Amino acid sequence: MLQEEAGRCIGCGFCESVCPTQPASGFSEFMGARGRILISR
Repeated sequence: MLQEEAGRCIGCGFCESVCPTQPASGFSEFMGARGRILISR
């Protein structure tokens, strides 16, 4: 199921402002939503 959900993501970044996985301090692409989608793929 996770791979199916990750497959729908196009990596646009629109979810990053509301994503609960986005770190509160500092920005790291690898630790943000896009990085986690990349890992799950």
